[in-house]
Amino acid sequence: MKTKTSGAVLAVTYALYALLVIMLTPSLVSGMVSELAFSLQQAAEVISGSMLGATVGTLIVLTNATKIRFRRYFASGIVAIAVADLFAALLVDPLHVTLTFILRGFGGGLVVATAFIFFARDPRKESIFAVLLGAQLILAALGIYYMPTLMQTIGWGGLFVCACIIGVVLFVSSMQITNNTVSAAKTENPTQANLSAFSWLTISVTLCLTSYLLHFVANTAIWTFFEQIGNALGFQSQAIADALALSMIVGGIMAIVPIVLGTRYGRSRPLLSSIGLILISALLLIGQVSELWYFMGAAIYNTALSIGLPYYQGLLAELDPSGRALTVSSLIGSAGWIIGPLLGALLEAEFGFDGMLMGMAGIFAVALILVAPMVIQADRRTISL
Repeated sequence: MKTKTSGAVLAVTYALYALLVIMLTPSLVSGMVSELAFSLQQAAEVISGSMLGATVGTLIVLTNATKIRFRRYFASGIVAIAVADLFAALLVDPLHVTLTFILRGFGGGLVVATAFIFFARDPRKESIFAVLLGAQLILAALGIYYMPTLMQTIGWGGLFVCACIIGVVLFVSSMQITNNTVSAAKTENPTQANLSAFSWLTISVTLCLTSYLLHFVANTAIWTFFEQIGNALGFQSQAIADALALSMIVGGIMAIVPIVLGTRYGRSRPLLSSIGLILISALLLIGQVSELWYFMGAAIYNTALSIGLPYYQGLLAELDPSGRALTVSSLIGSAGWIIGPLLGALLEAEFGFDGMLMGMAGIFAVALILVAPMVIQADRRTISL
């Protein structure tokens, strides 16, 4: 049990490292412009390169999901990130930075996807996903807040040298992770193991993934324009920044709910309640609202994410123990980040922010309707065992 627990802790650490590599990339835009004299177009190409690399890394893991050698995949991804960080510190022209961020994103995608498969086979998966999401929100908020100070203090090169050193330390610790391969026969029914590579893509998994995609589309559309919504309401930029940063911290703290509850009362109540809450948070922002109401909307939004996403991920792991559905969910998250802001911008241009928020609330409602039968049925199966 001790080995299993320490393995889960290390896997969470690697996943956080890789997720922050991906999440904080947009926060480096200012550094690229101020420190490296990049244009916004060049900075955007760097970010796109990072996401491209992450997608490729995820797809490689997906194609080998039933024969993952965890230590090898974790170590390879961490090495890719660390090497890319060292290159990013030394090679600072646009082409080389883009190439290093492709490698950086590739390593991040490899580590995150491998961690998802690792977690899918752990009975405490909801708690693990909650720890991961809560810590991610808090660390991302702190990273965004302190990034300008770090840039001024140690510069672009110093930042990436430090990141490289962290990667080396994590690589050494990855030697403690089990390298066992969990075959498809152990994670699926014997008859399933002989079916096609897409045998895991059942109706239940498809509906759950569709709901997950709709959820991501709606929440990324809202989050992308949260600051602009505040501007449209006439709030000061500092008040908006304070509200959003504090709401992320509140959301990170509220991840304690799935950590403590796990599946003690099933997944349906917390998951469906969280979708209802995030739908309400969108409606709270409609009309002329106060700064306090704006903060409440943001806090409810991030709280709902912290509670709901671990149960979404736990449900996917339950429906497909091989971890492939869970790995696909990370690709769906990336797709949501592409579709959501574009759809939000189209709705805002046509109907204003109130119309956009009502449209996203409708998408959340559809996501709830799609996932409800799956999660309720899964709960009934668990109770009957």
